[in-house]
Parts: sequence; C-alpha cells; structure tokens
Amino acid sequence: ADHLDGEVIVSADTAESTAADYDWPPAAELLLYVIHGTLHLVGFDDKSPEKRVVMRAKEAEYLDLFGWTVPAMADEEDEADDTGGSP
Repeated sequence: ADHLDGEVIVSADTAESTAADYDWPPAAELLLYVIHGTLHLVGFDDKSPEKRVVMRAKEAEYLDLFGWTVPAMADEEDEADDTGGSP
C-alpha cells in the first residue's frame, strides 16, 4: 500500500468568499482546502479537539512550505459543527 487513491474536491467560490473573512488571498484559502483534504486522505482526523490541534499544526506546516501563514482561525467550537468555512 505505497500509493494513495482518493480525490480532493474544493470550491474556488467558497474559498473566495471565506478568504475575505480571514483577510487573506483566496488562493491561500484554496490551498488550505487542498492541504486539509489531502491530510484526511492520508489518515488525519479533526473530529476531536486533540486531533484537530494536530491537524491544524500539519496544515500550518504545509502552508508554510508555500509561503503562507495561517490567519487567526474561527473559534474551534464553531468549526466543530462542520458547517463549512475554513477547515
């Protein structure tokens, strides 16, 4: 099992509207979605607060490779309801 099989589908429209809430470029928001989805594909989970912290750190690590710093995220409690917005 040395290969990865899956898809990551992201919305440029959602990234554009959400990016304004965090005062950063839509391209960075879209990249965050791709990173977030890819982390799920390789086994990361963000359903518990502890796992969410680990996943957020990985997102920040990979965004940094592209020269982006994660903006202040929405309150984690709000994100836990999985209603959308930044991962």
